[in-house]
Amino acid sequence: MNAARKIFLLLPALAVAVASAAPDIPPPKKRGETLDLAQRLVHPNKSAPLPAATALNDPFNPPSPPEAEPVAGSTADPFAPPRPANTDPAAPPKPPGDFETLEAIASSLTPNLLIVGGERMLIFGQNRKKAGDQLLVTYKGTPYELTITAIDADGNFTLRLRAAEYQRPVKLSKSNKPSP
Repeated sequence: MNAARKIFLLLPALAVAVASAAPDIPPPKKRGETLDLAQRLVHPNKSAPLPAATALNDPFNPPSPPEAEPVAGSTADPFAPPRPANTDPAAPPKPPGDFETLEAIASSLTPNLLIVGGERMLIFGQNRKKAGDQLLVTYKGTPYELTITAIDADGNFTLRLRAAEYQRPVKLSKSNKPSP
């Protein structure tokens, strides 16, 4: 009797579940809307034709700017070089490049040359540096990491800052002049 009672109680719940189940195939109206959308996506509307290739801007050969017409009564030389674009005297000066910065830093350095066992070293205060070593310098409040790229037999040394290189002689003082 228990089994019959359970079937009797579950039968209405099963009927509700079967009745509310969605069909696998949508109704014809919904299918028609989907097919219309698919047709529009596959065959788009014909738009206006593109302009001729000569009318398009070529990114590799942009049009030249229009020539300035000479002002009547001006005595401008047509063969004179163009004036710089920025003629404003109040404009800030262009920051120095790597070479100018390196040149200024190198001129302020006064290392001594030390040769030990045929190996050349530069002495900056208490620091000994050989070719290939890094030198940390602060110039105008900005730290720069220089590389000593070469120290030659003539007493010249070469410094590098990024891609710029600068060579200068070691200023020989009385204490580091080679003896005859």
